[in-house]
Amino acid sequence: MAELLRVQDLQVHFAKRQVLRQVSFSLAPGETLGIVGESGCGKSVTALAIMGLLSRPGRITGGQILLHGQDLASLTPEERRRLRGSSMAMIFQEPMTCLNPVYTVEQQISEVLMLHRGMNKKTAAEAAADYLARVGIADPKSRLRSYPHELSGGMRQRVMIAMALAGEPELLIADEPTTALDVTVQAQILELLQRLQAETGMAMILITHDLGLVAENADRGVVMYAGEVVETGTVAELFNSPAHPYTQGLLNSLPRFGEQQDMLYSIPGTVPRDLGSISGCAFADRCPQVSADCHGPQRMKNLSSTQAVRCHRAQSDSQIPQEVQDNVSYGRAASSNS
Repeated sequence: MAELLRVQDLQVHFAKRQVLRQVSFSLAPGETLGIVGESGCGKSVTALAIMGLLSRPGRITGGQILLHGQDLASLTPEERRRLRGSSMAMIFQEPMTCLNPVYTVEQQISEVLMLHRGMNKKTAAEAAADYLARVGIADPKSRLRSYPHELSGGMRQRVMIAMALAGEPELLIADEPTTALDVTVQAQILELLQRLQAETGMAMILITHDLGLVAENADRGVVMYAGEVVETGTVAELFNSPAHPYTQGLLNSLPRFGEQQDMLYSIPGTVPRDLGSISGCAFADRCPQVSADCHGPQRMKNLSSTQAVRCHRAQSDSQIPQEVQDNVSYGRAASSNS
């Protein structure tokens, strides 16, 4: 399948501190890619780099971001602005901080339609109401006059989705789109995104720390740790035969099906802060399988045509323990029931 997006050896620094190291992955049209990892592993920075929204002193220091083969990192700021909202759009973690508090919902959606779709003010207002209805907001014409503080968290997130869809993007990046929502609203938002994706054919990058969301909503997954990709594969591969010890640790931290636990498993240690000083595996200090070879350079190893891992110990026939497979089944069931 032709590629819509390819991120190749992406590096990002904030001042002198490196936060992304040779991040690489691809995305096909209509596909959903889940990016998962702990807080601070570089998921959101990767999304902001793709969108051209890195704030100073953040800057791209290496690699390529190719959209239909065009390197976005080489475009001027004005060229990047024309792409944002049209070819690609992003839903942020907390809509209350992303929606402008002094403008109505109508003004904010209409701005996208006028800027990227060339509509006049009257046509844009009518279309804005249609987009609100499309994302499941009742009485959309009345809600157009509302300000963000007058809406619930779930409704604000739906407004953000409506704004993202208004430009008819080929790529939608959803960065923790359900973090601040209760479980029922989370399920509604994810179901909405799936339905809209099926209707429009857009590709989606779903950024989350929740493995259940990846299991239920993604086609493929990318596992990030300490600013780099440590494993990629189909959802079935990542959940049924995870090859990197970090991926295995994440799955092992799920509650165990049918078993009472006083305390959930957690990976010992913390994510390293100084990535520039790491020459070997960034996970080595926390890994239960560490050996002397882990302190040397680690490159991505292909285990199949769809699965790759940054670990010299990984084998193509490695299997996840049965108790962790039970955890995965529990996680998928919990995500589905929510």
